Amino acid sequence: MNGWKGVHREELIRVMGPPTRQTAMPNGGQRLEFIQRITRHPLGGEVYGTSYECHKTFELDAEGIIQKAVAEPAC
Repeated sequence: MNGWKGVHREELIRVMGPPTRQTAMPNGGQRLEFIQRITRHPLGGEVYGTSYECHKTFELDAEGIIQKAVAEPAC
């Protein structure tokens, strides 16, 4: 996720798609949240898998540059 630091908002949205949630921050920036559902299938062609949600949060400055990026759980 550190690779996103310094990247502009437009590039983030181009890669990730529209955010699930946007929040204005007191410093004039934004917090963008993306929620992705991920399903992992075991090896061997099993039909059943384990699903979980990956929450990615990005904090942007007033110019739209990413200052902080966090994924929970680490995904």
